[in-house]
Amino acid sequence: MKKFLMMLGALVVCAASYAVEPTAVRVTTVGGEQMQFLFSDAPEVQFAGDKLQVTSLAAADPVTFDFDQVESIDFPTESAVTTLRKSDVTVRLTQAALEISNLPARSAVDVYSLDGRRVFHSDCEGECSVERRLLQKGLYVVKINKNSFKITL
Repeated sequence: MKKFLMMLGALVVCAASYAVEPTAVRVTTVGGEQMQFLFSDAPEVQFAGDKLQVTSLAAADPVTFDFDQVESIDFPTESAVTTLRKSDVTVRLTQAALEISNLPARSAVDVYSLDGRRVFHSDCEGECSVERRLLQKGLYVVKINKNSFKITL
């Protein structure tokens, strides 16, 4: 109960401290993984027992966190998705895979679904391939090192 009240207090303080209208609610786990739920997808945050549950229009199933695994909850004022600068990186979609080539050495490649779940991660060099069976139709965010962009399948 004490942790619940502390988290609730943090939510209220964070929300009140923003001068700019926030665009999402972001949950950061103890392990550093971040999940962002856009307000345009009407997220609902519920507290039940020792769980935090977020449902949204973008997710088929609710996302549930144990309180002791949540590091923070905040309200970012802009999307974490940025526009790629001119790059030699090439992304190509085939029948079998999402293929990424011309990657710099030691590139971290992550693919996130719209509900914030990481569906793929790999440390790549030169080329990387994500099997299509891992990706259903929809929108995804592909993050290569510090650059992110959206793709539609």
